[in-house]
Amino acid sequence: MRHLREGKKVRKDDGVWTFGVKNLQNGYMMLGNHRVHIIVATAFYGGRDSKVYVVDHIDTNRCNNRVENLRWFTRLENMLNNEITRNKIISLCGSIEAFIENPKILQNCSMLESSLQWMRTVTKEEAAVAYKNLKEYWEKQAKNPRPISGSKIEDSIYNPIQPTSFMDNQDEMRMKKSNRPYIIKEEEWEKMTNSFRSVPIQKIQTSIKNDIEADNIIKSLTPKAVQERCFMSDKPCEYPSTPQGDYNNPLQVYANALKEGVVFWRNHEGKREYVVDKCAFSIDGQSLVVMSKAAYIWGCDENNESVEIPLSSLSPDDYEDSELDRQLNEIVYNDGVFIHKRVVTGFLPTEYLEGIYKELTGKI
Repeated sequence: MRHLREGKKVRKDDGVWTFGVKNLQNGYMMLGNHRVHIIVATAFYGGRDSKVYVVDHIDTNRCNNRVENLRWFTRLENMLNNEITRNKIISLCGSIEAFIENPKILQNCSMLESSLQWMRTVTKEEAAVAYKNLKEYWEKQAKNPRPISGSKIEDSIYNPIQPTSFMDNQDEMRMKKSNRPYIIKEEEWEKMTNSFRSVPIQKIQTSIKNDIEADNIIKSLTPKAVQERCFMSDKPCEYPSTPQGDYNNPLQVYANALKEGVVFWRNHEGKREYVVDKCAFSIDGQSLVVMSKAAYIWGCDENNESVEIPLSSLSPDDYEDSELDRQLNEIVYNDGVFIHKRVVTGFLPTEYLEGIYKELTGKI
């Protein structure tokens, strides 16, 4: 339940008990512009530095925000635990072991996509700790692969779980009751670590080449603008400020058009817009870095269905600017088109995106 703000207008979901409203864009349950899973994890497990940690859903269901289904992972542990991102690292480094042994491999990698750029700063010590913790977690998970079953909400309130770093507490209790040692079978370990197997260098190079030339870029709804594909379900967006003429310095022309408050992109249905928060050239001058923010908030219609509510239809008291979702984008110009990329994927805290913006542009 969100408390009313003293001296301010009552918002639609103030003072109401709720599980939240599902955000159709990211799949998370939201309370206003706050993610419910972060609220729950912070309440029961304590807060964490948002620049280092993320909240992981153990059963991968983003709507299951029971406390026993949540855990804090470091961002690196979360990346290594996800099979999709893990395979991307393998494609670039040859194997996970190679990355753990020498994370600097990624520093000189010209094929590193925007969502992985932050991994250039991972130290060998950080990689070793993350790998050690995850191996312990995988071994314990193999002992009892059954899905998590929900418990009564009062059990979590009156008997709060004492969190461990990488283990489902229900699994731990089951093991204590059984009093039986568990030996991981060879086939189980092989299955868990199957994606850690090295791949031939020829296959790596072919995969990367095909990804860049075909699957990784899609046309947008705006002429002379294309967009990097982050997810297979991505739809073409509109980039209304894209310059349409031929210019000697096209990126500078684009930068001049991206004034604060101007629409940066609009989704394929035209229901969601992100406007420019700030824009600057990268330190090397080869790209534009754009911080954009949502020009809408999520609400419910008369049927209690999630709907986008444009900020233009609200008063300033109906929302907090600091609570609006932000995105960090990069624009490069190549072969007559502007390529729009996401520097990082997912909905991350503004202060974290601000830190990356400063690293890329040298500006605050």
